Amino acid sequence: MDDVWPLVYSEKGRAVKELKKNFLEGDDYLSFDQKVKREIGAATIVKYKLSVPCLEYFIAKKVRPLFDVYQCLAKNGESKASTRGGDRRC
Repeated sequence: MDDVWPLVYSEKGRAVKELKKNFLEGDDYLSFDQKVKREIGAATIVKYKLSVPCLEYFIAKKVRPLFDVYQCLAKNGESKASTRGGDRRC
């Protein structure tokens, strides 16, 4: 989630709030605590991992041009397995 929330949301807190409100932990996403070392001591941060369907709705479908690129890349990945070169329109 850390790599994609800035594409749609202005704050990570807003993205996390929407994630928790609209999706099921354990099915759509996983959260886990990660210790981060600091100069003095350590802190614990929560990391989130999204499933592919959750990512599609949460990020890509909210920004249509991004979703179009995502679909094109997914389609090219599938077509490269069956044909040479894939769809060149993307």
